[in-house]
Amino acid sequence: MGHSDSRKVAIIGCGFVGSASAFALMQSGLFSEMVLIDSNQDRAEGEALDIAHGIPFAHPISLMRPLLLLLREQARNRGRRAWT
Repeated sequence: MGHSDSRKVAIIGCGFVGSASAFALMQSGLFSEMVLIDSNQDRAEGEALDIAHGIPFAHPISLMRPLLLLLREQARNRGRRAWT
């Protein structure tokens, strides 16, 4: 089994505090992957894009989409009802 150097963090809520925390964590270099979760999917994606614009000036980090959002999209694309 190989060693993974993956350090993950999830920010729940993309209001003022969540956004500022996500930005500070991105700049700190403590994590290699970050997920932003908010009840408003557009807000979470917008904040992720804002943070992604700062990545070239900070430590490399991957911004991941939450699994639940991916499952909802897949179900929507298949015409089925997903979790709400």
